[in-house]
Amino acid sequence: MMHLLVAISDHGYGHLAQVAPLLTALGRRLALRLTVQSGLPLAVLQQHIRLPFDHLARSADIGMVMDSAVTVRVAESLAAYRQLHLQWPQRLRDECQLLREIAPDWVLADIPYLTLAAAAEVGIPAVAICSLNWADIFAAYCGDYDEAAAYLETMRKAYRSAALFLVPEPGMAMADLPNRYPIPPLARRGRQLRRELANALQLPDNERWVLVALGGIATRLPVEQWPTINGVRWIVPADWQLATAHITPFDQLLQALPLADLTFADLLASVDAIISKSGYGTFAEAAAHATPLLNLKREDWPEAPVLEAWIAQKANVVTISATQLVQGDLAEALQQLWAQPRRAAVSANGAEVAAELICRLFGGEKVGSVRPICSGADA
Repeated sequence: MMHLLVAISDHGYGHLAQVAPLLTALGRRLALRLTVQSGLPLAVLQQHIRLPFDHLARSADIGMVMDSAVTVRVAESLAAYRQLHLQWPQRLRDECQLLREIAPDWVLADIPYLTLAAAAEVGIPAVAICSLNWADIFAAYCGDYDEAAAYLETMRKAYRSAALFLVPEPGMAMADLPNRYPIPPLARRGRQLRRELANALQLPDNERWVLVALGGIATRLPVEQWPTINGVRWIVPADWQLATAHITPFDQLLQALPLADLTFADLLASVDAIISKSGYGTFAEAAAHATPLLNLKREDWPEAPVLEAWIAQKANVVTISATQLVQGDLAEALQQLWAQPRRAAVSANGAEVAAELICRLFGGEKVGSVRPICSGADA
């Protein structure tokens, strides 16, 4: 049995959404003992990862400090990186000691660079996977500060130390990472259970369901104050504690069919539209299920232009402003969205491709003998 340590950023749920289908694909190919290192709640990890695992409740990266799902606190982010890098020798020693104690056969990171640096120091093979890296994100917000250059050198050295840095479509360029390896989109697959869910909760058949999902970074919208749109039901996070004639929380749907073991991907596959910010996980999963998308544009997030250009080609999408979202001024945008000719679902087999690459890598085959694979065009 191969012991895998998976280090997952807890900057929202998008990194977990990328890793989860890969772990499922690896589980079909290998006998795995799995340890998951992440600051995400255990319940959230269990909803996504459908394999047994040990949880190491410990964050291994910073990401960016957020004020909301779309607003970065630049000064606080810089201060957090300053503290990490001032303590870097000790933090690296601690992470190395942790790896020695856990003793994994290899490491998978999305995308804590401290974990990758420690793996290289200890001599444990490692693979990184993500549509972005924190060096590029940090550089976009904080790169002009004098101290940033030293931090970026450490970050990029860690990312280059991985045997592969798998970049799912659509991913940032990462031209300065020679180990970058493009793969097709990564997305969990859900089941279309709309009729069963409506029957279980005795909801009208003629409604349109709109899923409101801004990722794992706390952002509470005043949905109870939104204007009523006839025939539209809002599906909202459970922790918003909203349940009215036209609002249903996630957990009511997830618990509606106890024997079905429902997941968030099942909800996404069963609704008529989803409202989200520009983020990899939601974009890839919306495209993979042909679920129309209202997109809250992120003006300054460095990954957003890549994601938005891709989703415009692959799925039904209408962009909305923060003002529209907060005020619930969404009737016209939804009409525009549903009036579009329906796009076909996108093939999202990145997990299978990545699993095959990883199995070949750790089975002894030279990675250079495997051609990079992207959907749509050769790399």
